[in-house]
Amino acid sequence: MLAEFVIVLAGITFVSARGGATPEAIAEAGGNSKVFCQALFDQMLLPFEVASVILLVAMIGAIILVKREKSAGGATRAWEPGEQPSSEAAEEEV
Repeated sequence: MLAEFVIVLAGITFVSARGGATPEAIAEAGGNSKVFCQALFDQMLLPFEVASVILLVAMIGAIILVKREKSAGGATRAWEPGEQPSSEAAEEEV
């Protein structure tokens, strides 16, 4: 991953958001999808990779928080069919 970042940083070029892409230039280059992919993976690879790492860390953090809440909450009581919980027990589970 470090090697990829070094390669990306060595060949980085900063372009504007539009990048000189007029409708005629897009049609000449092969269409919207091709131009979008070339811009994403050629000129904007580093921000794309950084965003993917940030989203991965956020997803792992969310999973850890949910697992921690489930294990800290303790076990809930399973009620038998037809059994009526007392009002105190019902309030504890909420």
